[in-house]
Amino acid sequence: MTVAVLQPLLSALQAQAAAELLAGHLYAVRQACRADPLLVVLPEYWYVPQEPEPWWRSFPYRWLRDRARELGIYLVGGSVPVREEEGRIRNRALCFGPDGQMLGYYDKRRPMEHERQRGVEPGQGASCFSIGAWRVGVLICADLWDGTLIPEGVDLLVVPADTVVLHAGRRAYARRLWHALALVRAQERLCVVAVSDRARYWDGRRGAGGASAIVDPAEAAPGRVRWGELMKTLPRGRPGWLYKELDRKRLEAFRAYRRARGLALPDGGGALRGVGEIP
Repeated sequence: MTVAVLQPLLSALQAQAAAELLAGHLYAVRQACRADPLLVVLPEYWYVPQEPEPWWRSFPYRWLRDRARELGIYLVGGSVPVREEEGRIRNRALCFGPDGQMLGYYDKRRPMEHERQRGVEPGQGASCFSIGAWRVGVLICADLWDGTLIPEGVDLLVVPADTVVLHAGRRAYARRLWHALALVRAQERLCVVAVSDRARYWDGRRGAGGASAIVDPAEAAPGRVRWGELMKTLPRGRPGWLYKELDRKRLEAFRAYRRARGLALPDGGGALRGVGEIP
């Protein structure tokens, strides 16, 4: 399986322009990665409407469904603010298969203060889906800071993120901090971690670090650490995208090595409760 993460420059784009930019990135990734299955991850809050909409009739739902079906890819659609039937607002990641069918969704469980001020409420429960033998889990941004939220038994953890920084000089720090966090979570849970973030920018008020990364702990096998493959990143947080072909046998061999030496955590983390259901 191949996993790819996008790191688009979205700082000053309106919602429709952001969708056009991301479509271009998706086509480029598909041209570079012809093998199937391919899973692509978008960043948090890539689309922010003036008012949250019921997700099942929203523009992001239709757009993500159509792109997944058009390109024949698995797509974790970053996250968007949505309104549920009872009026609650969630920060939600919508997940689609290559046939355009929705695999499920995940609601952020650790919303930040600026999100809570806009009415975003915490989600409930973990979310996972399968791609062949790979078990894929989803978290959103700040959720990754709480290791107990990672579902049990995941092989690949995907994390749409928006590394908000409030001072221009903090962008490099945010990037390094997030890369370290992704590396730690991959080693803790013996799984691949793929983070999709906005590209590095500063608009005079806020910015992002450009912390997208794909961390594959299996590249740290005994006797050889392939640093460029262990953690793939974009230099200085620049716009672009990353992809990596994953090897299940190599991951299992690395897990066996760590467990034999007592270097693996006992099974734990968030209870596996499956994907959210479509109303």
